Amino acid sequence: MAVSHHRSAEATPHDSFTRVITLAGGLDADQRARLLQIAEMCPVHRMLTAGSAISTSLTP
Repeated sequence: MAVSHHRSAEATPHDSFTRVITLAGGLDADQRARLLQIAEMCPVHRMLTAGSAISTSLTP
């Protein structure tokens, strides 16, 4: 997983995070979607989204 952060005083919210998750193994589309759904429920993710924007994507 890779995470980047950008802060902009002009934007609301000021902090923006981009998270890219790499999944290994022979996973089908439903399994990949479910793992992405679980990642969105992470307690740290939930805390950050309360005051930050987070963009998440999976590598091909």
